Amino acid sequence: MPELCTLEEAKRALRIAPEDDSHDDELRDLIPDASGAVIDYLSGRAAVVLLLDENGDLTVDSVVPKPVKRAALIVLEHLFEADDELKRAPGGLPYRAEMLLYRYADPPLA
Repeated sequence: MPELCTLEEAKRALRIAPEDDSHDDELRDLIPDASGAVIDYLSGRAAVVLLLDENGDLTVDSVVPKPVKRAALIVLEHLFEADDELKRAPGGLPYRAEMLLYRYADPPLA
């Protein structure tokens, strides 16, 4: 599963000091989960939007659009904070993430 953000980006988004490594293992586990949720939301468009290869991996030509990266970070934050408050219907993404991905959805929505 491609990772749509780095550990450093995740720590910055979560306001964790770069030198604080107490959450690094958990974040390394959550980054692929958050990325997978975003890629699943994009469905068939993920390969086009992210320039994935035939194995579903990022290529040297891949560039993760900023809204897609931000959506992955929002999902990561949602998973990391373990906020049990229902922010979206079961199976859905947090509203802020979905709002960023809406234009990339399959089928594309204008």
